[in-house]
Amino acid sequence: MTVEPPRLLDPDVPGDVASYRDLRLFALTEAPEAFASSYERESAEPLDFFRDRLSQEHGRFVLGSFAAASLVGVVGMFRSPGLKVRHRGHIWGMYVHPDWRQAGVGRRLLTDAIARARAVDGLELLDLGVGSENTPAIRLYRALGFEGTGTDPRGLKVGDRYIDEYRMWLPFD
Repeated sequence: MTVEPPRLLDPDVPGDVASYRDLRLFALTEAPEAFASSYERESAEPLDFFRDRLSQEHGRFVLGSFAAASLVGVVGMFRSPGLKVRHRGHIWGMYVHPDWRQAGVGRRLLTDAIARARAVDGLELLDLGVGSENTPAIRLYRALGFEGTGTDPRGLKVGDRYIDEYRMWLPFD
């Protein structure tokens, strides 16, 4: 089975919204340490919550990769809204279904996200946070030019376990 090239998920396409919701909720259960949100919180949200996340306003977007009509990977980008920080974009919600890891899905999603972010007028850099133990993701981010900027100790707490968040950035200059 082949994976289609990444494309923008459209908040006006019901199938995109439902597919995004399903994959997001699966991700929150499969890899709770990878997200600041939780399954408990988001599973209680109406479909409009997920539709709003797919908004393409103010330079934000969510890209998805599909295989056989199933959403298998996503990545989002949003721009800081304040006047003094609007030069910063943030990668969020990066996730690839376990069945599709090691197949290049994450690399294609992130490569496309970086290219789209570079095209946003006035955006000068991207940043992201990743669990410090998530070696495959850190390796991918580094391979695409992200550099470490530091660690947020105990950035997340999942149950009784703390997860340090490793911060990374990619300047466009």
